[in-house]
Amino acid sequence: MISGKGGIILKKLISLQGNITSNQIYILLLNKLNQYCNGNNEPPIFDLREVTFIEPEAVPLLITVGEYFSRRFHSPILIRLKERSKIHNFLINIGFDRITNDRKYYKFEGNYIDNWLYSIKDIHKIIMLHPAYEYTDVREIEDVELRRDYLLHNIRKNITEQCWRVLSNIHRLPENLINYTIDGLAETLTNASMYSKSDSYAYLASDQYGTKASISDCGVGLQKSYFEQGHQFEWYNCEDVRRNPELKNYYIIMEILNYSFEKHTGKKRADLWTVKNVVISYGGTFKVHFGNIQVVFTGERCKACNKIERYDAMQNRKVPVSDTLEPCLDCLRMDYSNSQYSPIKYHSIAFRGVHIEFEIPRG
Repeated sequence: MISGKGGIILKKLISLQGNITSNQIYILLLNKLNQYCNGNNEPPIFDLREVTFIEPEAVPLLITVGEYFSRRFHSPILIRLKERSKIHNFLINIGFDRITNDRKYYKFEGNYIDNWLYSIKDIHKIIMLHPAYEYTDVREIEDVELRRDYLLHNIRKNITEQCWRVLSNIHRLPENLINYTIDGLAETLTNASMYSKSDSYAYLASDQYGTKASISDCGVGLQKSYFEQGHQFEWYNCEDVRRNPELKNYYIIMEILNYSFEKHTGKKRADLWTVKNVVISYGGTFKVHFGNIQVVFTGERCKACNKIERYDAMQNRKVPVSDTLEPCLDCLRMDYSNSQYSPIKYHSIAFRGVHIEFEIPRG
């Protein structure tokens, strides 16, 4: 039986060790929090004293975990760190402590805020965006497509101003790849701002190994936002979901991507499928997480695929060979397994909002 002040604090501790990845958050942290919430009315304490590194793709997700659970407990989540450690310095330099303190998602033990180790701000960047309706100039545009185009233009402009230096540091990316990366961030942030009904967070990091970007929100999610745009789902009302209900969110993700594919092939605008294509063409990885499902596209698996699009030498571009993503839907589903290499990953705990990440390796 745990008793006394020290015992009470110990009971509230949720500890993480080693490298924090998005998978560790989905598999370990959310399971611990789910168990904690069953018998506690006070907020937990996140103990990060034994954490050695936080992967770039995990940063926005960690912010939205703090957003959700600080609201759940009506109080910021206390974070314990080794003062003057590399992790403490990292969170200060990228602005994590400032953003999450301002939003009252997290609070940090101690008052140490001096960047005494090193500055990483030129190769790492957090971007925060509010819902589109909170921006007066955006809200005043009545036509939805014009509103989206205006928002996308301004988001891309701001990202270029903030992130060009990140992407063109001493490990300089080719200029076309810099533009594609900025396009990918702008596209996914625009979708989040337009439809999630929550703040969204992006993180960008570039080094000698490549470029990583991730975007996360704690909003209404893909299903509700798609319905609210007046669309209907068809794919998840299938026999496969009746037999395997845990795969419902897989079909929702793929139907959203199918809608994006229609935009992509109709040349109405670049969309998520366009971003996925660019990332894959450079041998990268593109992931979409919603609810309890993450769908993973990799250059190794998908780069040479011609089931959806093929390269036309005469036109010097890819042309569609399918009207829908059903061949892709079936291909990924066929390889679904419990393996770490499965293109569909099922998590026992569903989390609110949408999380998208992509990585482009250094060529």
